[in-house]
This record gives sequence, structure tokens and C-alpha cells, in this order.
Amino acid sequence: MPRDPLDIDGRIDDKLNAHRARSPIDHTPRSVMPPIYSDATRPSAASVGAGYVIYNSSDNGLNVSDGTNWRMPGSATAWVTT
Repeated sequence: MPRDPLDIDGRIDDKLNAHRARSPIDHTPRSVMPPIYSDATRPSAASVGAGYVIYNSSDNGLNVSDGTNWRMPGSATAWVTT
């Protein structure tokens, strides 16, 4: 498993692996697939509420609702929906 570049000495990985060894929960890696919308089909940011995440096929990236506008993570730019 590649190490996090911020975890230089491996302590975080070691603690996580120790927890996994003791846990009865299945820790098989999985992925999350957000709903896919285009600019034209996505719901209004206000209708879904703050924190809702979609994949925007027009931008080829994630959009996150702040409760009023759609934003791209890491960007100060907001997209207003219709």
C-alpha cells in the first residue's frame, strides 16, 4: 500500500493496519459513485442542500452544493444552477 506523503515514518499506516486486524468489519477497499448530472440536468443546489456531491459530466469533475451554489472542490468559483 503506498504511504501518505505526509506520513513519513509510517505510524498512521501501522495504527490503521492494527485496527483492521482487530476489527470484525470487512475493510475491503470500495469506491463511492456519486450521482451523474450535466450542467443542464443537475438539480438546484438549494433543493439538495449543503454537502450534496455529484459528478458533473459537463465539467468532468465533482461538484459540491453549498446550499445555494454548486462549487468545484478546491475552487473559489461558484456555479449557479437554473
